[in-house]
Amino acid sequence: MLDPEVAHDIRRCFRYLFEEFGYALAIVRQYDSFGNWAVVLESGRCGLIRITQDRGEVFLAISPRWTPVTWQSGPWYGLDVVIRYLSSGRDRVEPAVLPPAQQLDHLATLLRPYVPQLCDLFEESAFADAREGLEQLRQEVEDEVWQRLLGGNHTT
Repeated sequence: MLDPEVAHDIRRCFRYLFEEFGYALAIVRQYDSFGNWAVVLESGRCGLIRITQDRGEVFLAISPRWTPVTWQSGPWYGLDVVIRYLSSGRDRVEPAVLPPAQQLDHLATLLRPYVPQLCDLFEESAFADAREGLEQLRQEVEDEVWQRLLGGNHTT
């Protein structure tokens, strides 16, 4: 059972997903350690959105609508990858050091203008054309994260 305050914050912050794009809670997992949790929202029109909290940091990832409804099956693409892809690199998601509820607000605000585009992106034919670019961008973002964490170059 998800902490009622977290469930309330998700419904409040992402209200537009439920009301405008037909999303519903599909999976809710609460973990015993660090207050971690995972929520998967599902829309037959737009795909899956996974919101997780790990040690106080909140993450959002998106997956195509034909992906099995689990919190781990994918492919999952982080919000930064999707926004960079849809904006042709103009927009990015920078890490924000905020309390979890404010992180949810921040992520909801960043996602909102892109939802119609991501619904189109995750149609089967469009995704087939975009998948290679998304995978390449995902690797670039991961490399940037490692470089930021390690203060140098990281090679996989």
